[in-house]
Amino acid sequence: MAKPTPLFTRETFRFFQELGRNNRKAWMDENRSRYQSTVVEPLRHLLEELSPAILELDSQFEVTGRRGSNCESSSKMAGDNSSNK
Repeated sequence: MAKPTPLFTRETFRFFQELGRNNRKAWMDENRSRYQSTVVEPLRHLLEELSPAILELDSQFEVTGRRGSNCESSSKMAGDNSSNK
């Protein structure tokens, strides 16, 4: 059996370490393609892998990877009314 390829690599964590030291727009602009390849793409792949199980738990859960209704409904469930201000 082939060893699975990890979604998150050393480069993913290196990106976050460097971001922590360089949390500025100019640095992020220079490293945006790296962010896409080491953070966004792996997270999207993880979401694709988890989507069937998530949808079994809640068929209305948003699994497209866009921020939206899940965040809003989670806030309401937690009693957070900050979005109503």
